[in-house]
Amino acid sequence: MQLILINCSVVLVTQDHVASVNHEFLVNQKVIPESFQKKSNSFNTPVVSQIYYHNGFNIIGEPNKTLFQFSNPNINESDNLNNLNTLKDICSKYVQLFNINYKAIGINFDFIRDDLGYQSFIEKVVNMDSAHLNFESNKGEIRSIDLSYNVRGKQFNVTARKVERVKQNTQLQETEKDFVTFFKVNVHYPSGYTDNTINIIGELEENYKKSKQFIEGF
Repeated sequence: MQLILINCSVVLVTQDHVASVNHEFLVNQKVIPESFQKKSNSFNTPVVSQIYYHNGFNIIGEPNKTLFQFSNPNINESDNLNNLNTLKDICSKYVQLFNINYKAIGINFDFIRDDLGYQSFIEKVVNMDSAHLNFESNKGEIRSIDLSYNVRGKQFNVTARKVERVKQNTQLQETEKDFVTFFKVNVHYPSGYTDNTINIIGELEENYKKSKQFIEGF
């Protein structure tokens, strides 16, 4: 079984606040390393801003919400941990720029597992009290399963579903299709736990390892 992290994001939810997401400003404030190269499709408006970087990191600012993300599928665990530490560093520096009370904080991890293992996962977790099955319309097939559990006041929400993956075979110059299991893990911190935002962001690697451990446990 090979569990691959394909995406990680930190979402900061505020109230009556428009996020200040500007590449030059963030570089000047040393939130973003100067080595980060901005993509041409980035844009900045008074209401919505999106910055995309060539190394897979993104920052999106919307009214009452700021999202920090990296999407850089990598099976090298040391690279994953380096990306998590970079993301943690960026988020920590950003929140120290503003005196804001966050209403909620969400940490999200997206994984895929190369072997299908989907039915086996469902069979093992279906009897958990929080498990909820979603059925494919007209087929009677289980489309996905949702479940949640709590760890020290944090709520972990997990969704698993079977997805089709299309791969390009460069040798045969054709596409190949197979199925993998997709896992989305959301770690939710409600308002009562957001007083120390820096500490919450500091738990990014711990939450990654707990999420991975939970999935691999099945």
